[in-house]
Amino acid sequence: MTPPKKPLVTELAVAFGVLGQDPAGLSFEDLKNMFIGERPNREDFEAFLRFIQSSEQKLFREFYVLGRKLADQIGVPASVEWYGVKRQLNSTNVSRDLRLNGPNWSVSVKDQSDVVVNSSPYNLFEAIPSGQVKVSRKSENWFEVAAPQAYSDLVEQTVDLAVRMGKADEGEREDLRRNPRLMQVRGFWDDKRFARAFENTCGDAYRQMCRAAADYSAQRFNENLGRLDNRQRASVFRGLLGQFFRVNGEQYLFVGIDGGKKVILRIPSIDDLHKHWKIVGIEAIPRREAGQSEVEFRVEMKGPSEKHALRFRAEIRWSHGKFCGNPEAKLYKEFTWHEVPFFETLIAED
Repeated sequence: MTPPKKPLVTELAVAFGVLGQDPAGLSFEDLKNMFIGERPNREDFEAFLRFIQSSEQKLFREFYVLGRKLADQIGVPASVEWYGVKRQLNSTNVSRDLRLNGPNWSVSVKDQSDVVVNSSPYNLFEAIPSGQVKVSRKSENWFEVAAPQAYSDLVEQTVDLAVRMGKADEGEREDLRRNPRLMQVRGFWDDKRFARAFENTCGDAYRQMCRAAADYSAQRFNENLGRLDNRQRASVFRGLLGQFFRVNGEQYLFVGIDGGKKVILRIPSIDDLHKHWKIVGIEAIPRREAGQSEVEFRVEMKGPSEKHALRFRAEIRWSHGKFCGNPEAKLYKEFTWHEVPFFETLIAED
């Protein structure tokens, strides 16, 4: 039996905890008085019960206790709406895994996740810092855009390696050059010998491409931001405030484990936050020593009586393995959420 995805366990554990209900003693019919909407369905609930009855129930217990502590803070809701294990629409402006009816709070549940947002490189380094109102929904091969010669050299070396190792014959060389994704489709990377040979033979070319892409990406971000006038830059900074700190149109509660601590935080709406805190500077810096293509963001914040600097990093990498899928730019925080001075910590416990 396939184990449930972690969010199913953590989110439902918080839901049952805040409701004060031990799920082990409940039937699926009992849920009708606790949850509104179509989730959890019977399949969700049965998968959840199997997990909490297994030997790996520590995760459930930790998040159930967090739900109980949340109820102590805000009260027991009349019912819960669970949005299920699915990706929210790109257009959503609310961080919401659960909606607690009665106290009327949205709740975001996370377990040791430093990922802030998953973007395309074009949107992160071109569209957003240049003040484009609409970001692109289309992706592109950012390595080809950012480091065309280094990317071409890497493809050439990898195809040459595949031919030498007998993974492809000479007649297939040109097809692999034009569409290196075929190496993934045909399972080249499943062969551990080929993967090791790639690192030994093509590793330097790969790292050179990563450095070139990081250099270009950081340069484009800084140049695009530098072209804006003061009014445009203030608007972009407001947008980055929302994206980088997961702040949106309504205040909500963050419940989870972050930096090894069990935390409950109150996250302000972007309008309330912007009254007191603003981004006043941001710089993108390539991390040339990293083995992957990475760009660091140094963000300077100004509050009512203090300044605060925070760091993020973006990793630019293929989404489905080498040469497979266009690269994504995954943004990570390099701090814990309860260290952020404009988030209210309700609970932070080891």
